[in-house]
Amino acid sequence: MGIGRELALAFAEEGAQCILVARSADKLEQVAKEIKAVRAPEALVLEADVCRAEDQKKILEAVSKKFEHLDILIHNAGKGVYSFIEHLPVEEARTLMELNFFAPLILTQLFLPLLKKSQSSKKQIIHISSIAGRLSIPKMGIYSASKFALNALGDALRIELKKEKIHVLSVYPGVTDTPFSTHASSIDGRPESFATPGQGMSAALVAKKILNAACRKKRDEFISFQNRLLASIHHHFPKFTDWMLRKFVQ
Repeated sequence: MGIGRELALAFAEEGAQCILVARSADKLEQVAKEIKAVRAPEALVLEADVCRAEDQKKILEAVSKKFEHLDILIHNAGKGVYSFIEHLPVEEARTLMELNFFAPLILTQLFLPLLKKSQSSKKQIIHISSIAGRLSIPKMGIYSASKFALNALGDALRIELKKEKIHVLSVYPGVTDTPFSTHASSIDGRPESFATPGQGMSAALVAKKILNAACRKKRDEFISFQNRLLASIHHHFPKFTDWMLRKFVQ
């Protein structure tokens, strides 16, 4: 759903053969039907939990059986938690980090051999981070921490994989019209200002911007001018953004 669904459709429309991975088989099959409708190559549908070790291996085995190489690996699965750090259950934090950070780390390690076999000039790993991965958002501290970690992973991989000609793109969406806020866990209540359904940029437009960034092999894609401006203001005037974010959450 959301950005993941639109990414699959955007890449399929450009002729990519997609591998769709999620826990919801019915939603995957629906996206696969939509991909078929645009006359793109048939998608490989894999019902799996990217956090489970046995499923991670199952994904690799299924992909390796059908394809000799992989051109692009996109890490899009993720969720949020609304909680002040003071009240955050540690197990909730561990669960979030498993999905937002450790799953991308492990799947990257597993799929690197297939990426290295690709002869594509645009072979790459794409991390769907968040503007919250560039500045920490109060009441979303652990989500921000997971995305900061994902960004650091991408920065290191970009350098380490340069000799393999595998590019790494980090993407920083802001508020997007998806069910993200509805599906996020809430320990201290969900702030109305964080609601995303019906708010922000459409997931389809976000996906098109990501596709364009991938084609251009950009290092970072902030999605919007506002996101880039906010990251720049935070870098140069951190106290001001602290004050601004305090007002935002209240």
